[in-house]
Amino acid sequence: FFRSSTFHFTLQMTEPATQERVAVEAPEGAPETTTKRFCSLLYAGLYRAFLTADALGEKLAWLLGITDSRFQYVIDEKERIDERERRQIGRASCREECRSRWSPY
Repeated sequence: FFRSSTFHFTLQMTEPATQERVAVEAPEGAPETTTKRFCSLLYAGLYRAFLTADALGEKLAWLLGITDSRFQYVIDEKERIDERERRQIGRASCREECRSRWSPY
């Protein structure tokens, strides 16, 4: 197999001592070697197999019921507590601002 996209042909003239090398370019868009074609097909096949396995894994997890978080209630409670603290801090800073503006001292 050739390693480059340029193929060399030897033309023989009427005199056997005179030889000339002519370079012919491979057509545009054609794979250079069989190895590259094989690698691209292998990559496409493996990628498709991965996507199929991923989709089947998601369906299997859904059927078994393991897609939900075991401790989602803990996460939700923590978010509620954090939101309550943010609101209390906001109210306290608003009170401080109002007192500083309207205080006669």
